[in-house]
Amino acid sequence: MTAKGAKEDFDFIAGEWDLVNRRRTKILAGASEWDEFAGRLKGQTLLSTTGLLKRR
Repeated sequence: MTAKGAKEDFDFIAGEWDLVNRRRTKILAGASEWDEFAGRLKGQTLLSTTGLLKRR
């Protein structure tokens, strides 16, 4: 267990990830339909895990 707020807390984001994004087809119209589309995320640690860079 790491200390609260440890700089390594988000290291799991580092790497390449395939994702499925979802968004509502009609905003604020009471619709329950979703549009899904594929995406890719590349996360990279910076400054010895002090920073994190996410790219799409």
